Amino acid sequence: MALTTQDRRDIVALCCAVARADGIVSTLEFERLVGLLARIAQGLVGLDELQEWLSKGPPVCSARLAEEHLRLFLHEAIGVASADGHVDESEIETIKSLVSRCFTEGPKYT
Repeated sequence: MALTTQDRRDIVALCCAVARADGIVSTLEFERLVGLLARIAQGLVGLDELQEWLSKGPPVCSARLAEEHLRLFLHEAIGVASADGHVDESEIETIKSLVSRCFTEGPKYT
């Protein structure tokens, strides 16, 4: 299944939540997110909107994302979390929570 417009926006928003999880969005995390705009958002999320999501918080998932998009999200979220050379426990917990809340199937973490 191809990514819809909303899927693309949601994946960027979810990755913003991961970047914000430890309370600090490093320059390297920000750069990774800017790259995500080109790879995933393809013009559907602009730099101004990204910066707003990072400062005020991203929107919540508009709908549950399909399971086949889970691998893409995990790849991008782990890339954002590890961009600064350290994956904080809060980033891992955020990824687990987002998977449970925002994807139709897949692992459920308690």
